[in-house]
Amino acid sequence: MPSGSEEARAAESCAEAMRNAVSMAGEVGALPDDPYQAAPVEPLGEEKEVAAHGASTGPAMVHLERCATALAELQRAHRTMTFRSVAAGTVSADEAIARVDRVRRLEALARHAWRSAAHLVDGVG
Repeated sequence: MPSGSEEARAAESCAEAMRNAVSMAGEVGALPDDPYQAAPVEPLGEEKEVAAHGASTGPAMVHLERCATALAELQRAHRTMTFRSVAAGTVSADEAIARVDRVRRLEALARHAWRSAAHLVDGVG
């Protein structure tokens, strides 16, 4: 039976992707000497390394894409394991659909953040 650990990993990967997207949007939209510029988002974990590279959006874009790709892979594996649990009788069909849908939505959020960030960066360059 799939544990909540896959769902927790999916939620953390999605949150990491969102933090990268916010960081990139801040860099792309930053105006020099803007007194109303929002304070930068404090990066967590591996993102500290990405943020330390300066204003370049390249490393953040790579990291954001990696998060989205990892979530897509996790989603497929999670779906398979969850539906196997239904076949084994350890999870109800309704619960399995809810679990799969939660991870699917997290993957979609990360993928959309990645694509949106790519469009922002392409529009600037």
